[in-house]
Amino acid sequence: MGDVLADRGIETAVAHPKDVKAIARAKIKTDKRDSEVLAHLLRMKMVPEVYRRSKENRQAQRVLRQRAF
Repeated sequence: MGDVLADRGIETAVAHPKDVKAIARAKIKTDKRDSEVLAHLLRMKMVPEVYRRSKENRQAQRVLRQRAF
């Protein structure tokens, strides 16, 4: 999904799920509230992002996995 958005010029961020504790600790969990908290964290540059491999690296990894199996 990130590649499709990047091809269209849309910047994305992939948050590390274990590190986004503000959402996990919320007592009332709705998509609207979760998105508001994520937007706030993103504005404050506090989203713990995961490492994203390059497109070429992911393609090479798929080839290696296929060969391994």
